[in-house]
Amino acid sequence: MTELKPCPFCAGLASIEWANDYDCQVQCTECMAQGPRACVETPEATDKDVARAEKEAEDAWNERA
Repeated sequence: MTELKPCPFCAGLASIEWANDYDCQVQCTECMAQGPRACVETPEATDKDVARAEKEAEDAWNERA
């Protein structure tokens, strides 16, 4: 897991959150700001698919923070 940058709005801590079985995003634990969603494309997602989606969400968050 990549180290997440602080929230660009409040400097709060961020964490990966799964909205459902298919979508994850990084969310600030303080102000609830959210980064772009990343998706796995199938309900039969492998650990590799999940790791790819989480990395995509982390990278998107860190690029905007």
